Amino acid sequence: MAAPMDGESLMEVLDYKDSFHACHVLEMLKKLYIKRELCDVVLIVDEREIRAHRVILAANSAYFYSMFTTDMCESVQERISLKGIDHEALDLIVNFCYTSTITITEKNVQNLLSVSNLLQFNTIIESCCGFLKNQLHPTNCLGIGDFADHHGFFKLKNAAQSYAERHFLEVIKSEEFLNATSEQVSTMTKSDFLDVVSEKEVFDAVIQWIRYDEPRRKQHLPQFLKDIRLPLLPPKILVDCIESEKLVESNDSCMRLISQAKNFHLLPERRDQISFVTEARHKAGSTMIYIVGGEIHNRVFNSVRRFNLETNTWDEVAPMNKHRDGVGVTVYSGLIYAAGGCDGDVALSSVECYHPATDKWTYVQPMACGRHAFGLVELDGWLYASGGSDFSRSEYNSLERYDPVRDVWTHMRPMSTMREGVAMVTLDGAIYAIGGDNGVSILNTVERYDPRLDRWSACVAMSYRRRYFGAAVLKDKIFVVGGSDYDEDHNSVECFDPRMNRWLSLPPMLTRRESPGVAAVDDKLLAIGGACLNVETEKIDCYDPLSNKWEEFSSLPLAIEGMGVAVI
Repeated sequence: MAAPMDGESLMEVLDYKDSFHACHVLEMLKKLYIKRELCDVVLIVDEREIRAHRVILAANSAYFYSMFTTDMCESVQERISLKGIDHEALDLIVNFCYTSTITITEKNVQNLLSVSNLLQFNTIIESCCGFLKNQLHPTNCLGIGDFADHHGFFKLKNAAQSYAERHFLEVIKSEEFLNATSEQVSTMTKSDFLDVVSEKEVFDAVIQWIRYDEPRRKQHLPQFLKDIRLPLLPPKILVDCIESEKLVESNDSCMRLISQAKNFHLLPERRDQISFVTEARHKAGSTMIYIVGGEIHNRVFNSVRRFNLETNTWDEVAPMNKHRDGVGVTVYSGLIYAAGGCDGDVALSSVECYHPATDKWTYVQPMACGRHAFGLVELDGWLYASGGSDFSRSEYNSLERYDPVRDVWTHMRPMSTMREGVAMVTLDGAIYAIGGDNGVSILNTVERYDPRLDRWSACVAMSYRRRYFGAAVLKDKIFVVGGSDYDEDHNSVECFDPRMNRWLSLPPMLTRRESPGVAAVDDKLLAIGGACLNVETEKIDCYDPLSNKWEEFSSLPLAIEGMGVAVI
């Protein structure tokens, strides 16, 4: 390179990035920790000391971040006493902050979980819950579920409950079942997903549990008999096995229930008067698709229909309390949440929750505003609602977060763009808001929300502008299908691959669809219902990523659009 002439200057810019910088820093911090150098805080547990650096603890734990950055007295103390904490567990956790490794065993996992939960070390919580999930066995699933319930680990609790339901006939042979609480037994006997061949197996398990401590437990038998679907048993079994059981014979309430069950067979015209559940249980593991609300020719529905993938059959469950079109639907902790939507020209703010085990809808706290054609997703135990409109003013860009435990909605940072007819999905710990209508034009833009930072950022745009379309995540990719662009209804399909950071075009659907339902099931994508040129369809198309083809899958009981879809 030639030297610069007199009076001239040569300016060069180098943007250097050391790919190993983070590793080097962590390695140096580990050395400082091992040598106890530059430590500025001492944690005291059971009169034993653990030296550390405040900044490291704060970077790993929301608990310590709050402690050290607020006006708490501990923010200036060099020695901090922590009560009710296992020293060995905390020592392992602090060591993890410097090394990124931790050894989880059957002996220490519960202590690690308890301490991590108290001090908000979320990464370790996830790892411990995953460890316990892999340890589930017929002899321990009830205990793990009870532990998870006590500490608020809802995903682990649901995994343990689902495991117990799938392995019910093995669970009832365990010592843990004999020592279970009445609440634990009731949860199983009520479950719609108990894997049994006959209700006689459920009855036998209940009798076995009661006899283990008969004086204290026999009081629960009438309630258990209500949970057992006795009308599904043949009359001969009802008379010869159930009615003749001594514990049943000696209880008037039980005998009245037996009489009801027999009348189910003797007096079919009175079946609607009995108090039993008379639908067969769905075997644990059976995938159920729920179609929630929607509209046909401007008539809005509150009905809920359910499709059993194993039996390829439809049935109808309890309707919502409100009629809802353009409803937001998501699943959390095995429950279905239906929020917002519209009934005619009124946008709804109300939210209701469906319990499959009881077949009942109950209201929860409403959103701050009525929303129609918006996004509703679940992420890490929170429900997020964003976008939509209320018909009376401009489209929304606001974001609300719902805490199912406290039954409270909280405003979060809004999107950068107003979006009605938006689709929202979650992937890799983030929320994607895709497309929609901002009141001026239909959008192909995409935003990504990071809940840890409460921040939105722009993403790669779709190839097509879309509103009132469907989206789902399948195999770590986002699929969008259908929708409309002013006068044109789409059958186009796109897929976003976050590793490539690009949208890919896929084969179009067999049917053009606006306002369809979309679900990812068994590694396939279902496009359900919707409308084309204002004519609703009952067709369900299925996309298989392996063959890269769409095929006709099934049909809805009726043509409908604007419904929500939930998969359990």
